[in-house]
Amino acid sequence: MQERAAGGKIVGYARVSKADQSLAQQIAQLRALGCDEIYTDQLSGKNARREGLQSALDTLSAGDQLVVPAFDRLGRNQRDLLNIAQELDEKGIALRSLREDIDTRTPLGRMFYSVCAMFAQFERDVISDRTKAGLAAAKAAGRRGGRPKAMDADMRNAIEQKLVGTCLSIAKIAKEHGVSSSTIYNAFPGGRAALIAKRFKVVSDFSVGLDRFQVVEDRSSGDFYWRMVGDTPNQVRAPYGPFPTADDAATALRQLL
Repeated sequence: MQERAAGGKIVGYARVSKADQSLAQQIAQLRALGCDEIYTDQLSGKNARREGLQSALDTLSAGDQLVVPAFDRLGRNQRDLLNIAQELDEKGIALRSLREDIDTRTPLGRMFYSVCAMFAQFERDVISDRTKAGLAAAKAAGRRGGRPKAMDADMRNAIEQKLVGTCLSIAKIAKEHGVSSSTIYNAFPGGRAALIAKRFKVVSDFSVGLDRFQVVEDRSSGDFYWRMVGDTPNQVRAPYGPFPTADDAATALRQLL
């Protein structure tokens, strides 16, 4: 904690929960204490964006003092109050609450900052212990914690081949490669249908009875394939091939029909 210099300015902060409530009583209390500046908010303490409070905190520096009518005017909840109190303490700024009669320039007030720091550290320790326990349980169950596995070039090529060459679902492909489905969608925007439309160029399109077929060219390799298609892009089957020419692909298809 920084040493608090004497003669710092006194900044007041007041808040009411609703716009139709009056700040007059709180402001009068703060003025009676000789506050150099007073900042206010007229909104619920649960609101994370309190512009008046942020302005008050921004104007404070080491040796200054923040005065509030009560602690519930300052923090949205106990955790928020602890965070604000710790931030003020680290910057060498005193805190005074009128209702609780806490002034951190006094021995009792300094103990308040110490208790806040103790509870904050306790909370961090509890979170750390829970995280370690969760990772241990996940490891025992065969799962790994941390960020999702990244997709390198070799994995991307392998996944692309499965997307265009098999009917495996994206969730199944993701599981096989140890990545999330969102990782695959990030690598291939639009998923399988968009990839197939981008990679393959339709050379010929014809129907046999109720079934529809296409001969397509793979733009990445120059090879040719035939495939069965449905009424929507998502119904495109995996292509069969490769064949050196479009005629070879069409001939191979006719032999099967």
